[in-house]
Amino acid sequence: MTSVVFPEAKIKIFLNASVQERANRRFKQLILKEKDVTLAEVTEQIMLRDSRDTNRPISPLIISEKAYILETDKLSIEQTVEKILQLISSKLGSEWL
Repeated sequence: MTSVVFPEAKIKIFLNASVQERANRRFKQLILKEKDVTLAEVTEQIMLRDSRDTNRPISPLIISEKAYILETDKLSIEQTVEKILQLISSKLGSEWL
């Protein structure tokens, strides 16, 4: 989003997680919805989506040079939000709140 939709954003954050972590998260979501899937299928779907997203001719997924990369493999949703808020606060100060 920050490379095409919001190229002039004051702060750019790229949330990243490994394929395996994203597959585990998605698998858990689907199981809770009582979907009949395997972890291997979900992993394959994520890898295919990643390939499509990064190789599409229009607006491919890229990490902006100015983006902060936040690795979220070992973070909960709450911890991720907290890290984002800390990053924004350190960059923009408290006036953005």
